[in-house]
Amino acid sequence: MVVGDAAPGFALPKVRGGELELAKVLSETRAALVFYRGGWCPICNRQLADISNRYADFRACNVAVLAISNEEVRQGKKVLAKVGPPYPLLLDSSSNVIARYGLVAAKRDPLGWVLRKHEYAHPAVVLIGQDSRIEWFYRGKNYRDRPTVDQILAAVRRTEKESEPDEGDQQR
Repeated sequence: MVVGDAAPGFALPKVRGGELELAKVLSETRAALVFYRGGWCPICNRQLADISNRYADFRACNVAVLAISNEEVRQGKKVLAKVGPPYPLLLDSSSNVIARYGLVAAKRDPLGWVLRKHEYAHPAVVLIGQDSRIEWFYRGKNYRDRPTVDQILAAVRRTEKESEPDEGDQQR
């Protein structure tokens, strides 16, 4: 997955109930998908809390934040209680969306076999424009490697300026 690619669409259940469809979000605003390993990961919780604290900055840039993990509802509710994010937490319990974005990580047993029930997402952030194209993509090399909120917002602001039409491009 690279900048300029079409972002895979999806509809996922929200921890708070109901379903969220990416296409509907993109019909109104850009989106920042934050893939996290799970509420059991303290680094993930810190990242989600940092984004929550700066959520007004994302909204001021016309960007909706959507956090995605393969947790079940029960675990997702624990994240809601710990972090209290103002943005939706989405449940990809089958890891289908995580896989479509190329972000499946898995624990392995000592012989190297993948323990399927322990799959989770690589930490990543994907910024998607209203045209459904990937504007910016950060995939962590390991569980500690993830962008700071300042790095994400810098990418949001940079891509916002790059997508603005030049004065000569405007229709009259």
